[in-house]
Order: sequence, then structure tokens, then C-alpha cells
Amino acid sequence: MGNCGSQPADASKTISPSPSSPQSPTTTPQPPPAAPPPPAEKVSEIIKPEVVQGNKARSDPVPEKEIESIKAAADCGPDEEVVAEVDKLFPESSTGFLDKYDFGVELGSGSFSTVKQALDKETGVAVAVKCIKRKTLPPDEIDALKDEVSILKQISHPNIIHMHEFFEEPENYYLVMEVMSGGELFDRIVQKSFYSEKEARDLVKILLDAICYMHDRNIVHRDLKPENLLLQNKDNDSDIRLADFGFAKRVKGNLSLSTQCGTPGYVAPEILKGDKYGLAVDMWSIGVITYILLGGYPPFHDDNQTQLYKKIKSGDFVFHPEYWDVVSKEAKDLITRMLTVDHEKRMTAKDALNHPWIHDMSDGELQSHDLHGTIDEIKKFNARRKLKGTIKAVMAATKMKMLIESLTKVSNKLNEEADGGPPAAENVLELLGEDAVTELKAEFSKFDENGDGSIEAVELKTVMNNCGKFPSEDVLNSMVAEADTDKNGTIEFNEFVVMFTQLVKEEEQEHLVVEEEDEQNSNVVGNDSPAI
Repeated sequence: MGNCGSQPADASKTISPSPSSPQSPTTTPQPPPAAPPPPAEKVSEIIKPEVVQGNKARSDPVPEKEIESIKAAADCGPDEEVVAEVDKLFPESSTGFLDKYDFGVELGSGSFSTVKQALDKETGVAVAVKCIKRKTLPPDEIDALKDEVSILKQISHPNIIHMHEFFEEPENYYLVMEVMSGGELFDRIVQKSFYSEKEARDLVKILLDAICYMHDRNIVHRDLKPENLLLQNKDNDSDIRLADFGFAKRVKGNLSLSTQCGTPGYVAPEILKGDKYGLAVDMWSIGVITYILLGGYPPFHDDNQTQLYKKIKSGDFVFHPEYWDVVSKEAKDLITRMLTVDHEKRMTAKDALNHPWIHDMSDGELQSHDLHGTIDEIKKFNARRKLKGTIKAVMAATKMKMLIESLTKVSNKLNEEADGGPPAAENVLELLGEDAVTELKAEFSKFDENGDGSIEAVELKTVMNNCGKFPSEDVLNSMVAEADTDKNGTIEFNEFVVMFTQLVKEEEQEHLVVEEEDEQNSNVVGNDSPAI
């Protein structure tokens, strides 16, 4: 039988495109989190009259009612509120961030944060630090950040990214994480000269084990996708970490969540329908990832967002023979059981670990299933994903509100008049005002470094390097090819206009919601979480 959620001994340590596509859960006892609050009878023994809070010493005695409150909560078992209260009284560090770490190079940036490398002054260990300016965060984003930190502090698994510590200081929040120097998993896959069903199976097994560990602790990730599967180093293809817990949440009942969040293409149908949901949404996302790992393209894809959502809600996907004939029937059966619209019949992580494809099929048999055609499709899928990410990073780093609003209106108008496919550049430029066209040309010039009217792979590389991304030459060429409709090896302004307009349309609906909804399940579209 497959084991679920292997855990290190030291549990206290906290730390897109290709062809358009066409069991009942097992109840298991829930083991306690890795680091539960202190037992009630011990709380009074370890609470001292002088407790350090943040960077200041708390010299007044801890009120007796605070001690009794923690005692009572501890009697009821681990809970987010208990953890928050314990953290308040027992902060991880009495020193400031800059007292302990020296900053290094910037690794990347997002809407709310910058990620930098840093060195521990005492040990010399390199870490990645997410730096968030407190004044830039709205209240709901602060709540989301603290949810993320609370969850990361309670989990310890070899395939989940490790948070060393968290600093809450007057001007900044600092999340100190392990360095992931190996890059994204999908970038490594497309560099392979040989790729088999065994390798895909091994990757899915690792992901299932990490999710099973989380689900046993009633934690749901809610944003599983290729971008969040990272490699710890450049030498080991299986040393994978699940990252970005900005949407992660503790589930306090079978169907206790209602927030619409996630990424189109990976989000479960019950979220799109506005239904209450629980842990099963992660299994749908793993079904999508497994499909991509084996077929090279997403099971649900459509340039028209409305049509994409219809396909997801109806579970409308197929295994195209030209890509899937080489894949075992067992793999296709597992995908089908994970991409089951009825969440009550969708396979659980524990059951998936015991599925024949994961548990029974021999390495030799799966190794013989050569997926060379899948590599080519993953390259195309990966190239579009990377190009989208680069343009979005530039969008986030510049003041483009007026341009984005103008392009959104134009895109919506063209979408109403056509079938939802890519717009023609001349139609976009005709409908945009003069100021918006000028701004769009300015954005193009950020990529067109030599000003010759086209974007070459080397220029795209410069922009990506400035964003903290370092793609291979093959990936860069694939990215250019994705937008290069006339196949001359570069991206001209008209091609840039089409790609940019499509991305603005997709970005408008990319992350569905961040805010927790009330009982009326109001469908509000919000910004990304404080994750990069």
C-alpha cells in the first residue's frame, strides 16, 4: 500500500497551447500537525514574565487570562487561532532580519513583493527572502499572508518548500525560505533528450505524496500548477518542491470553503460553479498536471474564456490518439478518476497513491513507453506560459493602468464581434486611442532593445534576466516562435500587439478571487495573493 506524506524526523522545523480538448473518497483518520501547541499542563511552565515580541522586549507579566486561554485552546487540539496566539507570545526570533542576514542579488519581483537572495551571517547558508512592504498591502492581503505563514510553519515534508522563519517588522515582512536553484520542473523536462512514462509517473507520485500529507492535515493548496513545482538544485530531477502557498487554507469541514480562487485551466468545476468545496479541488488540479505531463498540452483549453469554463464544468476532455496511443490505459484511468466533475466521486490523494499506475506497474514497462512527441508539445505549452509570465512581469513593473483598461475594452468589443480567437492587430490599433497606441509602442520598446522594430531572442533574454528569470536558449527560441506568426524568427510590433491584447484579456480573469466570501457567496474578482 502507498504511504501518505512522508515526514522528516525533525518535524519541529518550520519552515499554454495545443489542441483544444475535448470512486468515492476514502475516509481516513487525521494525524496531528507536525508541531502542535504545547500541552495544556505545560503552558504555564514555559510562559515567563518577560516575553520578547518582534524586536522589542515585552516586560509586563503575561495576563493570567491569556495563559488560561491558551490552556483551554490546547485542550481542544491544534488550531490556527491557537498557533497564532502561541506565535504572539513566543516569536521565532528576538533579533531583526538585518541583524541576522545580509542581502544578496535580487531573484525576482511581483505585484506586492521582491525576492532576494540572502546569507545567514552566522552559518553562511544561502536563503531566498520574500520582502513585502507593509504599507503596500491592503488588509485582506495581510490576512492572506499570515494564513500562508501560519500554514508553512506547521508543515514539514521533503517535497514542500521549507520556510525557515518569518519576520514582522515596522516597515517590512520577511519570509525566509530555502533557495530553489534548480528552476521550474517543466523547464527541466523540455531539456531532456529522452522522456518516458516512468518519469512522468515518478513525478506524479511525488506530487501526490506531498498533497496527501497536506490533506491528512486538512490543508488545501488551491493553486496547483506547473509554475509552483520547483527543483531544489540543478543536478537532481526528482528533488521537487511544491511552492506558493498564498491560496492555501485549513479546511474545517468537508465543504467549508467558498472563495473562488485559482488559475483558469487548473481550477476545479465546483469552484467555477460557486459551490462550497474542500480538499478535492487539489485532486482536479493534479489531474490536469498529470494530463500535461503525459500528453504535453492541457486537457481544457480555449482562447474564449467562457468556452474554457464550460469545458471544465462539464469535464469535457479527450485523449487524442495521436498523442495518447503510446500512454498506458492505467495512466488514462487515473487521470479520468481525478478529472471527475462530481467531487464526491473524485479520487482522493490516498487512493491515487494506491492506484495501479502509481503502485503496481513496473518501472521497466513504463520506461518502454517513449514520450518523445510529448516533449515537443510541452515545449510549445511551456513557451507560451513563459512568454505570458514575462509580459505580465513587465506589466506589473510599469504604470500601465490606462493602457490595460483600453486594451481590455478593445478585446471585449472584438470578442463580441468574433468567435473569441486571436484579434487582428490592425483591428486593435484602429479601436485604440492615440495615447494608448503610443503607450503600447513604449512597452514594445522595452523589449526591442536595439530599436530595429522587432524583438529577437537575445532581447527577450535581457528582459527575462532583469525579471530574475534565466531561460535556456531553446526555451527563448520557443517563446519567440510562440508569437512569431509570420515565422521570420522575430516578434514584430503587430505580433506583439496581438499577444499583448490576448494576455491582457486573460489577465483580467486569471486569478478569480482572493477575498473570503460571505454567506451569499459573492463572486468578486481580486488581485493575486502576496506570492510572487
